[in-house]
Parts: sequence; structure tokens; C-alpha cells
Amino acid sequence: MKKDNDLTQEAFDKLLSRLADERDQAGEKYELLRLKLTEYFIVRGCLCSDELTDISLFRVAKKIGEETEIINLQAYAHGVARLVWLEYLKSPENNYVPLADLPLVFLPEETSEPDQRQKCFDQCLLALPGSDRDLIIEYWQPDHQPRQHLRRQIATRLRLSSVALRIRIHRIRTRLEECVFKCLQPQAEII
Repeated sequence: MKKDNDLTQEAFDKLLSRLADERDQAGEKYELLRLKLTEYFIVRGCLCSDELTDISLFRVAKKIGEETEIINLQAYAHGVARLVWLEYLKSPENNYVPLADLPLVFLPEETSEPDQRQKCFDQCLLALPGSDRDLIIEYWQPDHQPRQHLRRQIATRLRLSSVALRIRIHRIRTRLEECVFKCLQPQAEII
């Protein structure tokens, strides 16, 4: 993909002056615009988001340097970023592969013994009172239905608000984490 490296200082200064009158404010707005454009590329799964952001901003600055009238600079920059993204997708060096096109990978099941951390977790989970153990397992259970829906059902069944349920889960999880930490502590001292 062709990278525009012929950006002049004058064009860049004009870009900054279009963003704000004061140089410091313009710098802050430039960084914010750069961040938004970078996020635009990251959300689309681009591995070279910084490079595409630079290309987009170079092109915007170049157009401003050519005295092209731009009414809404933010919208124009996003439009340029969209076009840069489309060019990137068409380029031969593009290594973008949609997630749906990736092959499924099945990892072999572990045959080795579980590590010490897993053993400690299992012991601590069993040490919890039965109702707390069942609640935390159900709360974090991967299910085919959305988690919010499942958690709302749990809260309704227990006659709790969603906030009260989260607090209860947090307390159980804290106890579980403390137990695992204590279980692992003697192992850390030996090492």
C-alpha cells in the first residue's frame, strides 16, 4: 500500500490550525483524532492500525495544505480512514483474514496432572459452603444464552437486585481468591 511520506510542515501546521487556534489545544485534538482513527482500524481487526492512521492523517493534512475546503474535519478524516481501510483490504500485502474464514483448531486434551494453582482452586471451591459454591459456579457458567439474561434469572430466583447479586458474587470470589493465595503461599516460599 502506498504510504504518503511527502507531508510538509506547512500542511501539518495547517491541519493543527484547523483543529484549534492555540497550538496546545490543537495538539490535544490531533492526538484525540489520531486515537479515534486508530481505534477505527483496531475494531476492524487491522494489525497495522498505527500505519493506516498515519496514512489517513497524512492525506487529510495534504488536502488541507492544497487549500481544499473541508467543512467538517472530523467527518472528513473518518471518511479518509474508511477509504484507506478499503485500499488496505484490496492490497496484495494485506494479511487480514476475517474471523469466520479462520479454520477451527482443536487443542489436544491435557494429559498431564493439573498444576498447583488448579489443585488449590479445586480445594478452595470444595471448601466453600454448598450454596455459595453452587451460586458462583452458576454465575460464571458459560451458557448458550446471554450472561445478562442468566444473571437476571439468578437474581430473580434469589429475590435480589442485580447489584446485590454482584456484591454477593464479589464476596464469594474474594474468599475464593484469598483461599487460593494462601494455598499457593507455602509453594512460593519453597521456590
